[in-house]
Amino acid sequence: MNHEKDRELAAAFSALRREEQEQLPPFADVVRRGRARTLRRVTPRRLRLVWAAAAMIAIAGLALWLGLRRPVPQTPAGIPSLAEWRSPTDFLLETSGQEILAAPAGWSRSVLDLETHPQPPERRDPS
Repeated sequence: MNHEKDRELAAAFSALRREEQEQLPPFADVVRRGRARTLRRVTPRRLRLVWAAAAMIAIAGLALWLGLRRPVPQTPAGIPSLAEWRSPTDFLLETSGQEILAAPAGWSRSVLDLETHPQPPERRDPS
């Protein structure tokens, strides 16, 4: 950019600034109007309305909360609970040689002992 274009741009901005200042009220008038404005007083009627509105909101919230709550369903006697559920594919997790892993290790035991006296695999109770 050359200096002549810079001067033209600065002149355009100063013209805009002057136009804007002509549209604004004097600062002293703004301050005077601000000081003259009084704060609205809280009247007893307005206070009662605020309290009534707050109470209505609280009652509506409580009613909504009570309406959206659902009672915990009781399981009928014949239906098993989710804790007792067994997968139909549980048998796929049973691998060969599980009896060796299930029995405790010991020096007096060998694989041949397990073949003659097999120990049933221990199942953990889920509850």
